[in-house]
Amino acid sequence: MVIKTGNIRTTSLAEIYRNSPVFQNLRNPDKDKGKCGIFEFRYVCGESRSRAYAMTGD
Repeated sequence: MVIKTGNIRTTSLAEIYRNSPVFQNLRNPDKDKGKCGIFEFRYVCGESRSRAYAMTGD
């Protein structure tokens, strides 16, 4: 799965990580659906949103 988040040749990795909608969504626990979205400790559990995104696209 190829996911374009920015161009490292023209933009710093830090800026891509901060500003890419893909990375912003992965860091936002309020975007979680299913069990994780209603889990009371979703802000501190450390679950891997990137793994779920890679597997399901969500």
